[in-house]
Amino acid sequence: MKKQRMIKLTILIMAFLLLFCLFGCQKTEEKSTADPEEEQYRKAQSLLAKEEYSQAAELFDGLGHYEDAARLSMFCKAVEAGEKGEYELAIPSFEILGDFKGSAFMCTYYKARQAESTATKNRNKWRSWIQAADTYDTIALFRDGKERAEGCRKAAYDYAVLQADAEVYWAAIEILNALEDYQDSRNLSRYYQAFDLEKSGDYPGASAAFTELEDYKDAAEQAEQVIARGYDKAVELETAGDYEGAYIAFSKLEGYKDAKDRAIHQYILWGEALREAHEWYAAIQTFKKAENEEEIAQQINETWYQYAKWLYDAGSYEGAYNICQMISGYKDVDDLLKNDDHYKLIRSVQTSSLSRAGNTVIFGRYEQDNNPNNGPEAIEWIVLDATPEKALLLSRYGLDCKPYHTKNEDVTWEDSTIRSWLNNEFMNTAFSKTEQSSIMLTNVSNSRDQGYYRSYSEDTQDNVFLLSYKEARQLLIREAWRDCIPTDYAMSKGAEFDLYNKSAGWWLRSSGDYQYYATIVQSNGKIYLNYVNNITYAVRPAIWIDLTTLE
Repeated sequence: MKKQRMIKLTILIMAFLLLFCLFGCQKTEEKSTADPEEEQYRKAQSLLAKEEYSQAAELFDGLGHYEDAARLSMFCKAVEAGEKGEYELAIPSFEILGDFKGSAFMCTYYKARQAESTATKNRNKWRSWIQAADTYDTIALFRDGKERAEGCRKAAYDYAVLQADAEVYWAAIEILNALEDYQDSRNLSRYYQAFDLEKSGDYPGASAAFTELEDYKDAAEQAEQVIARGYDKAVELETAGDYEGAYIAFSKLEGYKDAKDRAIHQYILWGEALREAHEWYAAIQTFKKAENEEEIAQQINETWYQYAKWLYDAGSYEGAYNICQMISGYKDVDDLLKNDDHYKLIRSVQTSSLSRAGNTVIFGRYEQDNNPNNGPEAIEWIVLDATPEKALLLSRYGLDCKPYHTKNEDVTWEDSTIRSWLNNEFMNTAFSKTEQSSIMLTNVSNSRDQGYYRSYSEDTQDNVFLLSYKEARQLLIREAWRDCIPTDYAMSKGAEFDLYNKSAGWWLRSSGDYQYYATIVQSNGKIYLNYVNNITYAVRPAIWIDLTTLE
């Protein structure tokens, strides 16, 4: 009985083992059926871990919709594109993947790589290095972000130094300012700014900039040397005939050696060069800019003298004669004026013209075309009255624009600012010494019968004056005869030209019924009043000429 039990138990155990084996084989068979995809997936994952993106993507592609194979394939392809520099493919893919497997970090990383690549290919786009570095900073612990940020800033820094070596300081300064606190960028920017000031010709500014840098590099030595280099540059410009450039350079170095004196002397050298080129008026304007009055006068007179000779040799005797009158007393000018046959004839004709009322004559010179570079123009005068000994002249045009008096207050001709201007500045500007000797000192009547509404003031003695109310009415009877055309220079000073009447208003010397008024000739020829400080009326000077001095 016991033996039978043991046999039964043995049979049961064997049956159980048989069933277990059968069941296990079935499971193994089922398991082996699923292995190929999983094995492929695992292999792809392994390749991904080894950064073998191309092979991994190929395996993931073969898995179809198995788990996340499609996204992993896109990820691998995006990384591979990024590493190949195909950022326009990589970045959008990572943006689509979002946060999958660190895609957001990858997107930022390759955006930085793209910016870095842009600057590396074209250093003129150096700002992309700065942009890349700032982007890498946001993912400094991701991959090689920190190292790449440093590399980008170093590349920009090195490019700044390269630009400075080529003396393109402004570009170097711009880059270094963008780098802010990277290495010594701030001090190096200031260092290059000093060199840039030197390059622009601001040597004192460059020296001051170097001095502020104190012990940085060789700034202390440069602070001293830059002034010496500036002086050498000025000498070089002078030697090359660039007198304007030399003047600018020397004048910026005042206090160093003889820089101030050499600066002033440039105008003399410049004027002499212009004179040799027969640019007479430009030479005169240039000489006037020098500060040595004695040398200026001599150089200007010499220029006029050579100009007169040049005109004479060209057959322009009247032009030469007028210039000689301006520089009477210089060299042999007086002897020429007195004895030259051409000049005698011109003087005879001018004297004849001056002795007849209504004639127009030339006497003196004054700026009229508002172009000082071509010198003052000859003044045309209308002979209003004449005797065998003298002639009263009135300028044909309005030569300037001045107020009768600079303040709006009671004033008469005697104390007016226009009287002072006419007998000083205008007299000395418009006439040479010889011409001034022919202008008579005249007793100018300012009595009641000369005035407007019986206004009057004390009589004065003047070389140059304005017509009175009475003189304007008697000598210019018709209103049309009182028309005044202002010169371009006078209009530039404020003289108003009436287009309808084709004339401008001009001052007379008589006061109005109240002394804060003065008489004027309006643009329509009528005589009226206006405030003494009005600044829109032209000036028509009047003079008496002693004809006996012209014989």
